[in-house]
Amino acid sequence: MKLSGATLLLYIEVHQEPKKPGVGGRGRGSVVAKSFVNGKPMWEDEVKGGIFAGSATAAVRKMLKNVNDNLKAHIGSADLPKS
Repeated sequence: MKLSGATLLLYIEVHQEPKKPGVGGRGRGSVVAKSFVNGKPMWEDEVKGGIFAGSATAAVRKMLKNVNDNLKAHIGSADLPKS
């Protein structure tokens, strides 16, 4: 962040847990959103995927929608300011 001159970073991670042996379906995933202002962590929000998602694509789509809904509460506040 310092080298680029940026003061705000919104970092999104997508995790997929490995499938457990002997269990059908996929491993449960999560999406984590982290906000940094001037290099300091401000907040972190994690949304876990459903166990019975129809596909990996559907699970990630649902998790990203939930993270997006949660982000709306932070936009414009001190922990995720508008530029």
